[in-house]
Amino acid sequence: MQTQDEIDQKIGATIRRLRGERGASQAQVASAAGVTFQQVQKYERGVNRVAISTLVPMCKALGCSPVEFLAEAMGDLSTGNPPGSDELQRLYAALHPAQRAVLLQVAGAMVSPSFQAVA
Repeated sequence: MQTQDEIDQKIGATIRRLRGERGASQAQVASAAGVTFQQVQKYERGVNRVAISTLVPMCKALGCSPVEFLAEAMGDLSTGNPPGSDELQRLYAALHPAQRAVLLQVAGAMVSPSFQAVA
């Protein structure tokens, strides 16, 4: 089970990553959420918790839904899926069937006991 501090840090890291990907400044996200940019800095570092009433307008500004945001930040808690598994499923579905076959072969080889990753 994750501690509250770990969850706050994961949520903060997701805010920081999404903000960077969207090219939004901390001031822009703060303005949309009705907080100061210093508060956004604290959220991103996991120092302060983000209230849902703040998270909803933040997500709007970042172009994501709070449900997607939380699933990405924490993984699907109901099934225990790791973060990113929904994104992986979405990308897999977009592949051509021949590409899916190759990807499955690579993944199968990677989980094989004889697979050795090259660092």
